[in-house]
Amino acid sequence: MSQTVSTHSENRWVPLKAFCERTGIKESTVRYYLKNGKLPIKPKDKAKGRVYVDWFSWNAGTIVH
Repeated sequence: MSQTVSTHSENRWVPLKAFCERTGIKESTVRYYLKNGKLPIKPKDKAKGRVYVDWFSWNAGTIVH
């Protein structure tokens, strides 16, 4: 019997701070991953726009950290 437990709503794009809270990773580390292209983010309309991280690819294990 397979069972899936989800503690968060399943939204694909998660704000940066929420991503840090869910994963327990420091914001500076996540920003380092973003800078080096290790984390996929939603394309932004503005240069100073909010950063949204792809939660599905993180959970799928396709990101090396």
